[in-house]
Amino acid sequence: MALDPLVQKMEAEELKLLVETAGELVFASDGEAIEALRTVTFESPDLIDGGDVALPAVDLAAAYFLILGNVGRVLTRVISQRARRVLDEEGIEYQAASSVKSLPERYAAPMAEYDRRARSAVTPQAFLVELKRIRDR
Repeated sequence: MALDPLVQKMEAEELKLLVETAGELVFASDGEAIEALRTVTFESPDLIDGGDVALPAVDLAAAYFLILGNVGRVLTRVISQRARRVLDEEGIEYQAASSVKSLPERYAAPMAEYDRRARSAVTPQAFLVELKRIRDR
């Protein structure tokens, strides 16, 4: 499948996260996608609520952040089967150039700790509780 223009723009500008709402850029980051997604989900959720979110790869933890952020559409180069399943369950539209059982290491490594916690949490809400528990230690 061809890359969505928003993913192409993200890659051309060497960004790791790009958010548009009604065709307007509302958030961009060149930091690690999972960290930027966590930050915007918790600190500025209004920026992603209903927006189109482009990021290089989506695994379970990223999917949970996207669900918690109530995004409108997810655009990515590669998505894991677990992420597809939970986005489908939540009715969140997504487009990916490829779908894989497990993300390639270059995409998986930066989000490995979050993804491990997401797998043990089982739901986006339980994942949120776990992240808050860790933060409040």
